[in-house]
Amino acid sequence: MPRSQFGPFSLDLPGGYGLSNVFVNAPDPSGTGATGSAFAPNVVVSTESVPENTTPRAVWDAQRQLLQQAGVPSSAFDEPREVTLQDGTGALLGEQVVTSPAQDRIRQLQLCVVRDGISHLVVASHLDGAPFDRRRDEFTRVLLSFA
Repeated sequence: MPRSQFGPFSLDLPGGYGLSNVFVNAPDPSGTGATGSAFAPNVVVSTESVPENTTPRAVWDAQRQLLQQAGVPSSAFDEPREVTLQDGTGALLGEQVVTSPAQDRIRQLQLCVVRDGISHLVVASHLDGAPFDRRRDEFTRVLLSFA
């Protein structure tokens, strides 16, 4: 099997395997969840192949439906807004709050991009309220830097 390198680690993987998720978190937790556990702000990027001509809106709506079908309590805020990334690609940017299994309210800023038959959902998360509000501008800059 070929060896695949992913940042600081590598794996022997059969042909056809590829990277579909990236999870990065802040070095220090800056919030405490409902159970008293520390919570670190984080950014997750998930990708998947989609049919040609799939729009960011179609991916956005499908993601919402999957959360509902899975029974994840969530509430959307404003409709996502259209944004243009640095390379000219159109995307959607919006917010929602989900409730974790530990009953933490997690606010998410989400960017949805479709490029070359691949959807990219980039999600920045932190505890709802002041912890998220303090990071909103930072999260927005991070998501809009997607290239």
